[in-house]
Amino acid sequence: MTATGKLGMVDQQACMQTGTNDPEDHNSTKLSTDGDFHDLLGSFSRMVRSHMYIDGIEYEHEDLNLYFVDGEIASASISYNLTIGEENLGVLRFTRNSEFSVQEVILLENMIAGLVQPLGFVLTTLGGHSRKLADHDRYRKRITMEIERCSRYQKGFSLVKMTPDLAVDGETSNADIDETMANWIFETLDFNSRRIDTVFRTSADEFMLVLPYTNTETASYVARRIQEIIRSGHTGKHDGGEPLTMSVGIASYMDEDDVSSLMGRCDSALSQAKQEGSSSLQVNVCNAETAR
Repeated sequence: MTATGKLGMVDQQACMQTGTNDPEDHNSTKLSTDGDFHDLLGSFSRMVRSHMYIDGIEYEHEDLNLYFVDGEIASASISYNLTIGEENLGVLRFTRNSEFSVQEVILLENMIAGLVQPLGFVLTTLGGHSRKLADHDRYRKRITMEIERCSRYQKGFSLVKMTPDLAVDGETSNADIDETMANWIFETLDFNSRRIDTVFRTSADEFMLVLPYTNTETASYVARRIQEIIRSGHTGKHDGGEPLTMSVGIASYMDEDDVSSLMGRCDSALSQAKQEGSSSLQVNVCNAETAR
């Protein structure tokens, strides 16, 4: 197990520099492989912050198109290329507006040693899973993480839920879609989202985007753009050649929100959009003016 950083090759011998063979001796919480990718990185971020001041923690895996950020990127940084044997586990970066001391670097490397094995397990089980139906806990944990970030940094986020409009007997309907179309929609949403956004398939015919640092106006722009991409990219693949349209509901975070209230407002907006007809977009009215 290795982690390559600015200081060169770091392995479990680094733990000896602080008088322990167990990197978990410096961890306030043992990292678990039971959660998903964002759950694991969120736990690791909280663990690091409990030991030292950090402005931003950033992770990226280009091959798997995964990205995580907690906080804000600052001037001083230290980066690590994470590997297990020959397997690439991505790049982890820590930033703040002051230099890291030697003792802090050693402590970071010890905590990274405790991250690598569970991260490798999560990445191994992740392949192909994101296109499938996300379980209830996965997307609720992701939204909870954003609510916690908003409370800490006073920066908002938005939810966008969408479902395809399919014609049944000449009438617009939201009937279940086949897996080929569902995979294409998911991949289109994922490809046209930012690295910090997260896409979920929440039911057979519904998809959700979690958009950090995004107010209502920006979320509406993103949704309109995706609607047009899907309309122009899927022409002729269903319903005798008619373009595929999407109904969209949007809700942005407010201070009093919890996961249930935010998702409830987003669901209400989507239901209203369905009633309005194909390619409709509705923003939850009660938060349109007050969302950050």
